[in-house]
Amino acid sequence: MITLVEAAAQVRRMKGLHRYPKAKEAEAELIKIAAMAQDLPHCERVIDGILADGDNECPTPYWLRRAISPPRPEQYRIPDKLTCPKGQCNGSGWIQEFWLHSQVGTGEARYLKKERISEEQYQELARKIDWSTQALYEGSRKCPCKTGVERQPPKSAGPMSLPGASNGH
Repeated sequence: MITLVEAAAQVRRMKGLHRYPKAKEAEAELIKIAAMAQDLPHCERVIDGILADGDNECPTPYWLRRAISPPRPEQYRIPDKLTCPKGQCNGSGWIQEFWLHSQVGTGEARYLKKERISEEQYQELARKIDWSTQALYEGSRKCPCKTGVERQPPKSAGPMSLPGASNGH
């Protein structure tokens, strides 16, 4: 952190920007936030960036806090190389699956056959299947590995449904 005097000198460099606070209390808030910088060179770089932005707008306390805040602690950083001990998700925490659903039989004896397929088969079958009796599904499920990385599942095109067919796996 830097001293309030150093922070005040840096914040006051922004006095020429639009919406620079006129109230002393608002200016004091910006100074308090600027004082949270890791060191004086860090604060100077942030203010230099704001002045060089060309926007000509004084940042709000929220935006200044986001710019001044130190990087996330090391324990929250995502490692450069992730691995899955089970060899299923490449460390992403999600397993991508591909399915072929086919209607088999007719009338009362009709049922839905569900078959897991590879990504290569999925790509190839997308051009060949009979869409009136078959459908391809792409989805993700959480990997049982404990990589410690929580991520959102990959976006998929979603299911392509069949008339009268169940969408469950």
